[in-house]
Amino acid sequence: MRAVLALVCSFALTACGGEEDAAPPATATAGGTTTAASAQPGATTGPEDVLGASCTNAQYGFSIRYPEGWHTNEGDVLPPCSFFHPEPFEVPRATSVVDVAVMARREPVPLDTIAGDSTAVEVLEREERELAGRDGLLRSARTTGEGLLPAGIEYTQLLVPLDGETLVLETYDVGELDYARNREVLEQMGASLELVGGRSQ
Repeated sequence: MRAVLALVCSFALTACGGEEDAAPPATATAGGTTTAASAQPGATTGPEDVLGASCTNAQYGFSIRYPEGWHTNEGDVLPPCSFFHPEPFEVPRATSVVDVAVMARREPVPLDTIAGDSTAVEVLEREERELAGRDGLLRSARTTGEGLLPAGIEYTQLLVPLDGETLVLETYDVGELDYARNREVLEQMGASLELVGGRSQ
């Protein structure tokens, strides 16, 4: 079982008035485990994989597909279907940002607040994109060090508006993660996204 590596700082979750970066995922508060999708013989974990596994996060209001053989959390810490990684991992106690390939969270703020101007990040890419039938956004950025995050961390987010809230799918270039591969997987997963249940409104 692989332990998830936490970054050295505690980070704010969302920006307020553009003063801080809105990149970090939700905070984990207890231990947890993962479950793996069944892999076909000879399957790899590259972006060319068919997204043959699927799961639903009822609390955040979405269903999504992810690569065969990848692992997702079972819901002991955060809602099931919040983390996705090619190797087994544990969700540790009291961490803020973790080195998991793809993460999902739901923020109680509008998309424009998360994606608004901020001196804490340098925006590298911003592209309107239809996600789950809604006018979403792909956004890549690099931290400048002016916010709570250390300088030089690159990340990519898919942002989906949910009537005053925002569903965030994201991947970070930290630790030993294969950021280029994980970004391609993130985009494929985003294309498979479906909103479900009452919280999908």
